[in-house]
Amino acid sequence: MKRKVNRIWDEAERQKHGQQVRERLTRDRDEKLSQARAAIGDLIEQGITVSQNEVARKTGISVGFVNKHLRGEVEQAKRRQRQTSQKPRTSVSLVSLEKENEHLRTSNQRLQQEVDKYRQINKELLAQVSRIVDLEDEVELLRSQNRELLAAWNASQSKVVSLAAGCQSNDVNSCVRAKTRKQIEAEVQALGIKLTSTLRNTINTASEETVLEAIQALKAALTKNDIRSPGGWLRSAILGNWSQEQALQRQDKTQYPDGFEQWYQDAVETNFVLDIPIKYLNLDERNEPKVKVNQPGAFGAPYRDMPWREAREEMLRPI
Repeated sequence: MKRKVNRIWDEAERQKHGQQVRERLTRDRDEKLSQARAAIGDLIEQGITVSQNEVARKTGISVGFVNKHLRGEVEQAKRRQRQTSQKPRTSVSLVSLEKENEHLRTSNQRLQQEVDKYRQINKELLAQVSRIVDLEDEVELLRSQNRELLAAWNASQSKVVSLAAGCQSNDVNSCVRAKTRKQIEAEVQALGIKLTSTLRNTINTASEETVLEAIQALKAALTKNDIRSPGGWLRSAILGNWSQEQALQRQDKTQYPDGFEQWYQDAVETNFVLDIPIKYLNLDERNEPKVKVNQPGAFGAPYRDMPWREAREEMLRPI
């Protein structure tokens, strides 16, 4: 189902469009006047009586246009013909017909080239509109998923028990630590994050305090922004030992890996990757952008989804 895209014009665009229309009409009028004047000269040279109908027939311009803009010039040409006492001719020489035919052929080729150019522009505009619509749908889907994750996390809070409850006095430390690990796993699952081997290893090698702080930072970030890869975001937060405030500051700055933005710009210009705004790119487990390489993928897909570092290596690989 195609989606209709409404065009909203502001005052500046409306004025600009109006100016462009006026300039185009002026150019069209000047071109017609030039053709009509040339036709008047040809008629005089061929000895054919100049009239508004004859000028319109020769140029393909309407009689009304000739009457409005060239009436005086037509009358003046007729007077000059009468003064020189040239005998009007009703036939046109073969040479003049060939000359006129060549002129029309050249004009037709120029018009065809302009039509082809604007057709190509329209195709490109339609492709961009379709891409924007797809991105809007994807953003809305991600927002919906984040809302569901937050709802699941809020529901899980009522199930969290006190870490120290039920612990034996002679083994409080190990008991609290075990319950802390269970709490971490419960909160990660409540956030809808899959405990991959990489993420689990990151959690196990960090302190419980660092992991809990990273989880709180992730919760705060989810309330403010859309996060495409919560698992990758959490891993980066644990490795970077982000506090809640630091995580929000990082997200507000929308930082990308060093060298990514310049490489992405070059890759788009060379048509190696699809031209998708950076902020709409998916993220991998390392919380780094994934790009869409402009090559057929699996199952008939028109592109391949690939981490940007791998795409950069493939772009540099000799053909």
